[in-house]
Amino acid sequence: MSKYEDLICEYEDTLDIEEHSMLHEGLYGDDTIWIKKGLTEQRKACILAEELGHYETSVGNILDLNELNNAKQERAARLWAYNKLIPLEHIKEACRNGCTDIYEIAEYLDIDEAFLRESIICYESKYGDIWQEEKQQAFADALLNCTRNADIDILE
Repeated sequence: MSKYEDLICEYEDTLDIEEHSMLHEGLYGDDTIWIKKGLTEQRKACILAEELGHYETSVGNILDLNELNNAKQERAARLWAYNKLIPLEHIKEACRNGCTDIYEIAEYLDIDEAFLRESIICYESKYGDIWQEEKQQAFADALLNCTRNADIDILE
């Protein structure tokens, strides 16, 4: 099952989730989430996760993002979506499994590249350099390889 289908199954007893031809990619209201038809499965999963974030964290009509409280609720819904769909550890796992760029990570995680980029920016603003551990490991690996190569040169 895709991540989109997994999310639908998880919430099917609580919410109505429907696909329609519409201007916005997603909307939530009155225990119903509407997703725009024609999006990729990956994009639909990201949009659904954000709308589920509104269900879990928002109160009232927050369509006017010029109001500070509405903007805060929008951010809370997105943070919820990032944590639900692609926790930071999953991004790091993709890197440990050989993904070397944003496109490979998005494919590995079965999500939309734009959503992944936004989540990385969010995680970096929250945690700082989220790649520090991977950089240290890459440095250690490079150092180990240099040492091994030096040992081979000495033996020859």
